[in-house]
Amino acid sequence: MALLTPVVSSAPPNFGIGASNSYVQVDGAGRTLYAEAIYVVNASDISGGGGGGNYVPYTGANSSVDLGTNNLSAQSLTLYSATSGSVLFAGASGTVLQDNNGLFFDNINNQLGVGTNSFLSSGNVINAYGSNTATIQINTQNALSGNSSSSDLIATADTGTNITNYIDVGINSSTYNDTGYTVGGVLGGYVYNLGGDLSVGTGTSSKVLNLHTGGTLLSNIRATISDTGLTVNGVISSNSIVTAFGGNSNGWNIAYTTLTSNRASWIGGNSAFVTVSALSANWNNTQTTLNTNSASWIGGNSAFTYVNANSATDNYTYNSANFVKLSSEPFTLLNDITSINPINGSNTVTGKYSVISGGIYNNISCSFSNIAGGCCNTASGCYSQVGGGKKNTASGNYSTVNGAYNTATKFGSNIAGGYGNIVTGCYSIIAGGKCNTASGNYSTTSGGCRNTASGNYTNITGGNLNIASGQSSFIASGSGNDTKGYANTFILGSLLSASQINYTYVNNLSSQGLVYDANGVSSDWNNTQTTVNTNSASWIGGNIAYTTLTSNSASWIGGKSAFVTVSALSANWNAAYTTLTSNSASTWFSPYTFNSSTSSINPISGANITTGIYSFIAAGSANDTKGFRNTFILGSNLSSAQVNYTYVNNISSQGVGSFNQLNIGNAVVASSGVSGIANKIQVFNSSGVSLGYIPIYTTIA
Repeated sequence: MALLTPVVSSAPPNFGIGASNSYVQVDGAGRTLYAEAIYVVNASDISGGGGGGNYVPYTGANSSVDLGTNNLSAQSLTLYSATSGSVLFAGASGTVLQDNNGLFFDNINNQLGVGTNSFLSSGNVINAYGSNTATIQINTQNALSGNSSSSDLIATADTGTNITNYIDVGINSSTYNDTGYTVGGVLGGYVYNLGGDLSVGTGTSSKVLNLHTGGTLLSNIRATISDTGLTVNGVISSNSIVTAFGGNSNGWNIAYTTLTSNRASWIGGNSAFVTVSALSANWNNTQTTLNTNSASWIGGNSAFTYVNANSATDNYTYNSANFVKLSSEPFTLLNDITSINPINGSNTVTGKYSVISGGIYNNISCSFSNIAGGCCNTASGCYSQVGGGKKNTASGNYSTVNGAYNTATKFGSNIAGGYGNIVTGCYSIIAGGKCNTASGNYSTTSGGCRNTASGNYTNITGGNLNIASGQSSFIASGSGNDTKGYANTFILGSLLSASQINYTYVNNLSSQGLVYDANGVSSDWNNTQTTVNTNSASWIGGNIAYTTLTSNSASWIGGKSAFVTVSALSANWNAAYTTLTSNSASTWFSPYTFNSSTSSINPISGANITTGIYSFIAAGSANDTKGFRNTFILGSNLSSAQVNYTYVNNISSQGVGSFNQLNIGNAVVASSGVSGIANKIQVFNSSGVSLGYIPIYTTIA
């Protein structure tokens, strides 16, 4: 409300307070008058001006102004107890009251709040708010019950009027009979748009639009429109042609009153009927004498002369001249979700278009799923299937599970059988076995126990405690094998672990045919000759003499010629001799000596010393293994410093060298003056992945 401004004349008005000759003067500038109480004697006493009669007598201090039956005229009025935005209303005894949170007006945006003084947006002209355990509603009711009476809520477009371009939500009266709106009758509700299209639906993906009749329960839904199409629970009736994929209702079975050769169009009809009714289109069989109930028969295979009221319904069987109720019905059709559930066994189906064929305590909670039987199985993935067994779970969409205590959780996963198996990889399979896991995508475990196929595209055919963790790796069987995450790894055996990619690991290898490598096939290797005597089987490292040899002897290790006569020591030959005598053994030459006590090998010349077990000096001079075992020396003037090392003067490789650790002696640290990179050495890790390069400089300071 605005501030009250007195109406004044050219002369300053006087207002009397207290005695009749006591005044308070308000100047012509429109000063404000404040007083605890003002009483009006008559209407002429507050018209302004000065002099007698133009005053308000003060009769005593109190907190009210009593105008009686007179009017108060002012340019503005200020109520100091009022809150900004409050809409004033009369309370008890006419007292002016306010409720800022209950009735509020936003003078800037022209918004009215009922039950609130805040607005969801500036576009809300009226914002109503409440708090109730039941319903908060805005109600409009037409108390009249005329032929055209209704209660309506109207929303009008910017170009709308009272007869066009608006949407109407309403309900007809109890005596409604308007000939201009016959689509609705007495107490009929409606929603229609006059002037444009009408959209009814949901704005969120996977949410459906349900149409229900006869009640407000789930079972009262008659049609559902979803993202995949329209589902109707009940009969579809049309007064015209119904068009569907592949044709229309013109091609459907037709009822005939006088039959001709058209009888061939009837479902299952093979004979002509002389007299039929208009309901004959519903028949499925040939009957001889029929009454009006015959139109309802479904699946009848005989003609009956007498029927009772039960003949028109399902679930009855023929007994003599009467139809009787079947003693038991094994399944329940859940019409609201179009699913099938056994009546016994405490099974539960909540997924649409799903079936439990038998068993107990089974549960389907997603659509298009199936449990064939068993106990305590769960199909919670859509399009999933449990073939039977006990406590199996198919929670991935399109998953399949059989056996007991098996779980398939991902899209397209499959467990054919077994016990306690788990598939958590997409499109992965466990064929059987116990406690196996297929966690990699597209992985397979055929059987065995406690095997794990954790890499993508991996395969374990069986065995125990095998792990295929590298992508595209394979374990044939065995026990305790592990691909260690290396890709393209193949293991055939037991207790084998991969150490790099692209390798096949075996315990031992035996071939009945040829074996191929990068440089050729096994036919090029040293082998047994075709023409030898019966002792030839003993030739591996043996020291037996053969007296008669053929030209095939040229193929012997190191041999280049045929031998005619040899002595008992011929197994040690390193060269070919054409004619030998019994004394030739003393002249034969071997470049190495073998120390049987240490199993070491030493050249017979060059002053070399091999004292370490399983040590070997290839050649050179003045070399010494210094008693260190598993030591190998290639060069001269070299001495071992620790076990399990190979010592060389210099090394040159035409291919790739692989080292777990490479130590270089006499290394020079260049602190300055390095110039010119002459070459570089590429360094790889054990998996064959490049770690970088070591530069080789032309000069150092």
